[in-house]
Amino acid sequence: QVAELDAQHDACASALAKLAAVPTRGALERVLRVYKRHFEHEEMLLDRHLYSAAAKASAAGGGFSAEASARRSHYADHERMLSELRAQVAALPSAEHTAPPAFVDKVLRDFEYHANVYDANYAEPLAARLREGED
Repeated sequence: QVAELDAQHDACASALAKLAAVPTRGALERVLRVYKRHFEHEEMLLDRHLYSAAAKASAAGGGFSAEASARRSHYADHERMLSELRAQVAALPSAEHTAPPAFVDKVLRDFEYHANVYDANYAEPLAARLREGED
């Protein structure tokens, strides 16, 4: 529901499709680059428009907040996916070496899970906040 994030999700899906077709270290590196760019942008938008109070409370060491917990969990899932990709890239000696099929399947399933569990929850509220900012 947010055009720029939808376009980035499409870029992620494209990189993942290439990884599924040819699961080389080079394809993993591409997924890693696309994810990193997307996650950084998504987190910036979320901190600015949805998690602003949670971001401030987190920086100040504030108490419990459902918003802060959602933010922390969401961003931790980003870091988990990036860390797993980095580890697999490091384990492959060259760009032509291939990742194990089980790992590729996990990367694909993780992206789908993340989109359904985390991203689906912010889509409507973020789109509404962005529309409010246009008024």
